[in-house]
Amino acid sequence: MIKTLITAALALAAVAFAAWKLFLFEQWVEDVEYEANVDANAALEDLDEAQEKRKAKKEGKKKAKNDADEILAGEGKK
Repeated sequence: MIKTLITAALALAAVAFAAWKLFLFEQWVEDVEYEANVDANAALEDLDEAQEKRKAKKEGKKKAKNDADEILAGEGKK
């Protein structure tokens, strides 16, 4: 009878330990996924900012060219 109780207690402890480890693993996975999502969002924001800077730079070059063309046209050199 005592041997059966000890075996059952050990089996229950093993199952409880495995369940606890599984719970901790699931929490770890959620944390990793959350951190990955935060990092991905930051990277996308950085990418958007870089694209906006490139677009602004390109528009600035176009404006400078147009201004230069207007000046040359005003002087009659173009």
